[in-house]
Amino acid sequence: MSPRSRIQSIKAVDRTGFTLVESLVIIGVLSIIMALLLPAIQSAREASRRLSCRSNLHQIGLALHAYHATHHTFPAVWGMPNRDHIRDQIILLKQFSIYTQLVHHFGEPALYDAINFETGVDDFYFFDTDHSRERIAPNQTAISTQLNLLTCPSDSVRHEYTSGGTNYRVNLGSDRWYYSVDGPLMAMFQHTSIGNTHDGSSNTIAFSEKLRSIRDGRLDPRTDMIKGGLGLPFTAEESRARCLEGPDAPLQYFDVAGLTWFVGTLSQTGYNHTLEPNSKIPDCIRISNPINGLISARSNHPGGVHALMLDGSVRFVQDTVDRETWRALGTRNGGEIVNLPIN
Repeated sequence: MSPRSRIQSIKAVDRTGFTLVESLVIIGVLSIIMALLLPAIQSAREASRRLSCRSNLHQIGLALHAYHATHHTFPAVWGMPNRDHIRDQIILLKQFSIYTQLVHHFGEPALYDAINFETGVDDFYFFDTDHSRERIAPNQTAISTQLNLLTCPSDSVRHEYTSGGTNYRVNLGSDRWYYSVDGPLMAMFQHTSIGNTHDGSSNTIAFSEKLRSIRDGRLDPRTDMIKGGLGLPFTAEESRARCLEGPDAPLQYFDVAGLTWFVGTLSQTGYNHTLEPNSKIPDCIRISNPINGLISARSNHPGGVHALMLDGSVRFVQDTVDRETWRALGTRNGGEIVNLPIN
């Protein structure tokens, strides 16, 4: 091969590579493509998580109606009530959650059989004492069981809890108190039948979502509960205004929300319709009483929360829902007219 031919061959080989400018252009184009694709990928993943979350609520609805078909009534929000015959009202001292009564219909008969309803149970995260730990000891096996059905994949909790957490809460009505006696502001679950839903089962929410606490030592207003700030007055609107003003002790809070499906309190398995979904007002709870507070439905789904209606359907309720409409959806006998589109 002649020297000229060898030089031409070398130049031809050199032209098969990329110059620095060409490489930078390619990298820039790829970066733009990735930037355009990433939101779509994230949106697709959230759509899948949202579908799974919706399916979980649907399964809870099936279990709820299976219970009703068996017992001709819905279970109480927390089980094993004790009646005070002097005041003729039910005092719920044993705080077994509604899930302890539904696990058999989740396809977990062995787990249901493992629950000892003869003993008491306290909110052992809220009241972490020797007495509360002693009371839950007979049910430790059941308490430690994680039910994947009760967790939403969109909730990015970074801890595993031996007690088994939950993202799905039972509706306790549109007031900040869970009254033990019946009333028009109350939700469905007081050992009553579907026939007592005078507002209509398609206009009454049974369950919705709530984010679990992360317990990382920092206050998160979307997951944690402010201590205090819930003395008089009593109405939902006045209590909301009180929480909006700020708690009595703004640096004190409980980071124990939704850490166990076993306990029936506002801090673990209940919520109410005093605040709108994903409210900017932090949840407030009374220091000495975890059944008294303002606990909003909250999720990581963009724009709203899922709601399981009493008829078994699942809807997505926007954060922008009118406050009075949301409160009306939280009652079963308030006589309100509700127009909520299905989505």
